Amino acid sequence: MGMQYIAHRSRPTSSRDLASGQPEDEVQLPSEDFNLEHMALHGDFILASNAYDATAVRIDLSTGEVAGLYIPDEVIWDVELIDDSLWVAHYGGLVELDAETLEPRQTIQGVAAAYALAADETGKLWVGLDDEAGTINDSGQLEPVVAAVSGGDSGGNVDDIEVSEHSVWITHEDVGLVRLDRATSQLDEPITLPGAGAFAPTFDVAL
Repeated sequence: MGMQYIAHRSRPTSSRDLASGQPEDEVQLPSEDFNLEHMALHGDFILASNAYDATAVRIDLSTGEVAGLYIPDEVIWDVELIDDSLWVAHYGGLVELDAETLEPRQTIQGVAAAYALAADETGKLWVGLDDEAGTINDSGQLEPVVAAVSGGDSGGNVDDIEVSEHSVWITHEDVGLVRLDRATSQLDEPITLPGAGAFAPTFDVAL
């Protein structure tokens, strides 16, 4: 059935069987200075952002040791693994890293800050930005799809983004949950979420 890895800021990272929910294994991290977020599995390694020091890390699951490190000197909001690339959205922009070495491959031009990432069924990367959403094409260029999630009435940003076959679901800190029709690029009326408004963070979304 497979396993799901769970990070906890005061206990080791652990895996649980998806069918039973029972613990299967634990990974003892090298120090307490780890608060792993936005994890992705890459072979026998976990790729994640570390909220304690604003880095992206590659951790060997057999030893718990750090096998790679990326330091953007900015707050990391999200990471997304596509094939052998780790995409990192941070307060200074959007960068593609080699998933094995964490060496930068490219920085996407025209992205001042990126907050949320999701890959669709083709492997195309969707990005949540300051009140807008877009995709990254094969040439590494940003292609805006939604110019203003909030209708231009707010300066808030996209908190999270999730892609299904026909829809893109977007959480926005001011307006709540919004569905984008992928065929028409039209937005439905937003669904107000608890906590939305006045730049309050909204919930993560998963399909």
